[in-house]
Amino acid sequence: MTYTFGNNAATLERARRLGKLLVDHADAIGEDGEIKVTMDNGEIFATLYGWWRLVNRSARALWLLADSGYTVESIPIMRNLFEHTIKLMWLKDNGRPGLNALAAYAEIKRSKQLEKLRTTGWSIADEIDTTTWQSAQVPAEGTPERARHNTLLGELKNVNNFLVAYDRADFYPVYSYLSEHSHPSIHTANAYIQDLAGGHFQLRHTAERAGYSDLLWATVCLIQAADMVSSVIVGDPLRRVVEEAAHDLGVGTPESLRGQRRTPFPAGS
Repeated sequence: MTYTFGNNAATLERARRLGKLLVDHADAIGEDGEIKVTMDNGEIFATLYGWWRLVNRSARALWLLADSGYTVESIPIMRNLFEHTIKLMWLKDNGRPGLNALAAYAEIKRSKQLEKLRTTGWSIADEIDTTTWQSAQVPAEGTPERARHNTLLGELKNVNNFLVAYDRADFYPVYSYLSEHSHPSIHTANAYIQDLAGGHFQLRHTAERAGYSDLLWATVCLIQAADMVSSVIVGDPLRRVVEEAAHDLGVGTPESLRGQRRTPFPAGS
């Protein structure tokens, strides 16, 4: 049977059912206390796994909020889920250099935070452990490896840089929309206001749901994340359920959803 993906109740029903299936299968991974990963991905797996767990649990949180009548209030969760999914694909694609860039970026942000704490009078600054879990290995200045490192850092610092590099600039309006509803904006205020004729308006206690796109794309993200993580686990244990979920949701194949770098790294890197 061929399924069509659309912003409608029929697709939503499938998305919820398939999303729960993906999360349930993800929860079963490692139940015996051990996960064996392929040799080439051992260094990055812990970070991949952590982001994957956040994606799965964020989807559960999104569903719980939706079932309780929440709408616009859950958009920040969807934004976080979306960004973690695309960055999970980014790390899987870039491997150890990507992990080094991630660690270096964490150190940059930690240093800035400590400086801000000290300049604003927070006494706890000196008590904070300034080390990161994964120490950054920054390549030497002037080397091709450093040029690649700087490119990866730029993609971490700016989502649009990442999306352009992977030829998915069309995703940025989605990210921008989610961001506009995750920070104080006219959009978050207007969710509780209904315009009436003659310049009048009516206040609302709750925000109406404008379609099902957030709930639908949560399952798309679950497919993408499971596809990446399963591929680095010995035996690819989620391959069947990932492929069936992509087909039944109507989004093609898991391969068609994968990020693939289009913009090359600097010459020689």
